[in-house]
Amino acid sequence: TVSAFQRLAGMEMMNPQPHGGVGNFRIPVTALSGVHPVAGEQAGFQDTLWGFGMRAAITSGVLAARSLLHGDDYNRLWRESLERPMAAALVNRAFYGLLGNRGYRWCMRRQENHLDAREFLRRLYRPTLARRLLAPLAGLHLRSQRRDISCNHVDC
Repeated sequence: TVSAFQRLAGMEMMNPQPHGGVGNFRIPVTALSGVHPVAGEQAGFQDTLWGFGMRAAITSGVLAARSLLHGDDYNRLWRESLERPMAAALVNRAFYGLLGNRGYRWCMRRQENHLDAREFLRRLYRPTLARRLLAPLAGLHLRSQRRDISCNHVDC
């Protein structure tokens, strides 16, 4: 809130404007719009924990190109490459959301003990059996705000 910002940052906001949006944490049913492969955030490939998407965007773009060039099944390709890490991120996000600031502090304290941030993130996103089993519950907890969750086109 504006008052929290002013109190915590010690600065006054001039003419603050409301801003917000709806998070859409989901694993898509398909990454096709009709017969056309869709990549990146347009397809729903976004990291549900931190909101990153570049790795999934590049990966899904390469997979979409491969499917077009070689006739491979795009949905099979992205599921093999992206679905399990996305499910792990969904579980991470559900826990993070349930724990609030305590979860953020816990995560940051855990990261402090790792000299290599990449190793920390690999462990955080590792698709373990526990995360696979919890993914359906996490998906229910973070249900999409869209009316049609399979909608991957511009006019959705």
